[in-house]
Amino acid sequence: MIKPAHAAPWGLLWGLGLSVYGLSAQAQSIDTHLSRLINQGQFAQAQELLLQSNPSKADRLFFEARLLKRQGRNKEAVAKLRATLQAQPNHINAKRELAHTLLLLKEFDVAEFHFKQLLEVDRNEAMRDGYQRFLNVISSNKPYGLSGSFAFLPSTNINRGTQNRVFDTSLGQFVIDPNSRAESGVGAQVGLSAFARHQINKTDRLLLSVAVSGNLYKNRNYNALTGTVSLSYQRFTKDWTLSLGPTLRKSWKVNQAGNYATGFKLNARKRLNNQWSILFSSLYEYRTYPDKSYNDGGYVSGTLALTKQIDPSLALSAGIGMEHHQPESRHARYTGFKAFAQATKNWKGGTFTSLRAETGKRDYEGAFPLFNDQRADRYYSLSGTIGNSKINYASFTPRLTCSYSHTSSNIAFHDYDAAECNVGVTREF
Repeated sequence: MIKPAHAAPWGLLWGLGLSVYGLSAQAQSIDTHLSRLINQGQFAQAQELLLQSNPSKADRLFFEARLLKRQGRNKEAVAKLRATLQAQPNHINAKRELAHTLLLLKEFDVAEFHFKQLLEVDRNEAMRDGYQRFLNVISSNKPYGLSGSFAFLPSTNINRGTQNRVFDTSLGQFVIDPNSRAESGVGAQVGLSAFARHQINKTDRLLLSVAVSGNLYKNRNYNALTGTVSLSYQRFTKDWTLSLGPTLRKSWKVNQAGNYATGFKLNARKRLNNQWSILFSSLYEYRTYPDKSYNDGGYVSGTLALTKQIDPSLALSAGIGMEHHQPESRHARYTGFKAFAQATKNWKGGTFTSLRAETGKRDYEGAFPLFNDQRADRYYSLSGTIGNSKINYASFTPRLTCSYSHTSSNIAFHDYDAAECNVGVTREF
């Protein structure tokens, strides 16, 4: 049962489902009348009013969902609400009802996802305080969680090797070792993560996160295991999201190229108005390589992005970023810059997609061994994700992400192309 000491008033919870339908005056009047009839148990009269409004398929599904919810048949209502969103991805009232009904079912992890999404896509200012209250209810009632993931990883270039066979140096032409050339294959990725959080007050909390992920390939030289631990202070308001705190990461690799890093992360998101938001993220790490101490050194990165929520189903974003790596080896030190753009879209029928394009460069400080010049890389990448909410089994929803990347370097040894996919599922527990 939801803890009453932390829960929002039940009148407010029910009000989310019954009093805020429609953004136009006419739609709001009809929905308010429908809600009143449903709340009073006058289902026949409500259905007659619905039919008079010449309802679409989505309107009919939404009406059926409201009836089911009023009768306490919340699981059936959730199915109808999801069908409503598959028929009309922009149906903001269905998004509100879905989040609220999932909360009533105590499916806290899924409800949290939808309330956070509503904070991003809902333009109704009056609703934002309510969403934040519901997120606090969820945080108090689910202080810890566990999730797992699995994916296949087909790639044309597992090791980011070059397609070149030779490269010229100040001492002449060298043949590139076959082990350093591009190798294709299919791997598997398994991940497990957990969190524990403590709600300090209605806007602040502490979060401890632990995650382990492993990549497995037929060629064991590419196998890797990575573990991370982070502690962060978080603040959530209707317009601000802030997270900052220390991180610890350790990676193990068969070829003894593993390392560990201690650092600090900062993420901040500011909602500028009902369409625009700005995001800033930064990371500092000191990386240590026990078997290759010449790679030891600091790393810092920062990203600034601007997002426009066109409508509840479409968002566009673009941004810039920089990074600086300062290992002991002077020729491996670099400063990089990038620019990127991304679009995410929910389509009729339950399909969701995301497209991203990025381009950037890395300029190195010292002359590359056996060369008179500093290394300079230029790169670009294109990636896309697709999935469908109708394809769901035991809360598993598969998705496919594929990408193509190209790096061009004045050091032929570091030229490469890679086309790869991630075919995976994630399950929340």
